Amino acid sequence: MVFPRNDPDDELQRIRADNERLLEQIALLEAAHQNIAARNQAVPDAPAPPPVVGRVAVKLPTFWADKPSLWFAQADSQFVLANITTEITKFHYVASQLDSRAAAEVEDIITNPPADNPYTTLRSKLIERLSLSEEQRVRNLLSDEELGDRKPSQFLRHLRSLAGITPVNDNLLRQLWLRRLPPNIQAILAGQADAQLEKIAELADKVAEVCPTPIAVNAVSTPPSNDLLLSEISNLSRKISEISRSDISCFPRKKFPNMKCKPSTFSLEAANGTVIRTYGFFDFSLRFNLRRVFRWKFIIADVDTPIIGSDFLAFYKLLPDCHSKKLIDKSSGFSASCQTGFCDMPNIKPFKRFVQSGRVAYVSNGPNKSKLVAIVDVIDQNRVLVDGPVAKIPRGQMCLNDLHLTKFRLKIPFTGPTRVVRKAWEREKIEKKWQATVWAQKVVAEEKRAVLSDYDRFKLRRAKRFDYPEL
Repeated sequence: MVFPRNDPDDELQRIRADNERLLEQIALLEAAHQNIAARNQAVPDAPAPPPVVGRVAVKLPTFWADKPSLWFAQADSQFVLANITTEITKFHYVASQLDSRAAAEVEDIITNPPADNPYTTLRSKLIERLSLSEEQRVRNLLSDEELGDRKPSQFLRHLRSLAGITPVNDNLLRQLWLRRLPPNIQAILAGQADAQLEKIAELADKVAEVCPTPIAVNAVSTPPSNDLLLSEISNLSRKISEISRSDISCFPRKKFPNMKCKPSTFSLEAANGTVIRTYGFFDFSLRFNLRRVFRWKFIIADVDTPIIGSDFLAFYKLLPDCHSKKLIDKSSGFSASCQTGFCDMPNIKPFKRFVQSGRVAYVSNGPNKSKLVAIVDVIDQNRVLVDGPVAKIPRGQMCLNDLHLTKFRLKIPFTGPTRVVRKAWEREKIEKKWQATVWAQKVVAEEKRAVLSDYDRFKLRRAKRFDYPEL
């Protein structure tokens, strides 16, 4: 197949026509660009939109009222990390973080924020009002500050912070710091006069770690006034006098028919083990023809005849001479004649029932009234630990005012367990021995009388008066 051949002159003319057309288009584009540039120069530049910052969470530390400058330094670091630059935002962050004491110091600024630089104003006022004054810092630096539980290097930095902007010589600061260190550390650092203060502080830390100084606490008390001291001495003397004078000297209750005597918690024990009730004390003045008066406090008790105990004789130095039938006053040398007689009243011996482990006690008050318990431990002067395995009283503390000691005592170890107390209780037959005592019989009689009606009490009173006087 044969193609027709193109003429070179025609091809060249076609290419030139295309170039001219492209040049015209370029010229049109340049003219349009010039028109747009001229239009932009005629119109003023529009202001750029303000930068928008989204909400950023900032967690400020708890406000330090003792070091406000350090706290604001940390707060500024948090604001830089969060890219917060506006004053009002910083102001509200800081105001929301203040406690009640710090907020009260700048109440005027929080309630009425200044229009210009509110954060800067709040910061400067807080530092000014909460920081120590220059005089206080110098006073603490010179005398008030102590090492406490800080390391020596920490204490040195603390003294430097107290100095603040006040120029302090290093030698003066060294002496103030060394003087407040423990003596054992001072002795070691005495030979380090030429070393730098930082090096000495590091050495002091190592010495404190190797040889810690024991902490001493000095108790400070205010001396009581003379009136209070005299009052306490008088009360103590009166109590000692009552204890020493009221052991075994007794006076019959029946000698006071018109006096209303209430039973007291103090009781006596006769030689045969009988419990004798008491009804308080009464002062008597006795005369034995010895040219002086003997005043004594007697116990009103259920006895038949008055009894002068050995405590009375020992206090007044009286010697009974049974052979010569005389009462001799050793202080003056005088003597008085006396008579001897026979008395069937059992002798009253001193109280021998002690609060001790194993002592059986009678509960006189509370929900377990009229039951027996065993003392297993003494807690203090007013409370004991008791256990009642037979009476089904769980182990627990009980007040001594609610207990009456009996003559029975169990042989149990100190703070013995319940099973040991139960075995000793059954071995000693405490329940059987208790029921045989006069005390238990009186308790039973009182319980029976407590449930009597008015008519039953009337019949009992008539029977005691006419039919059965022994009742």
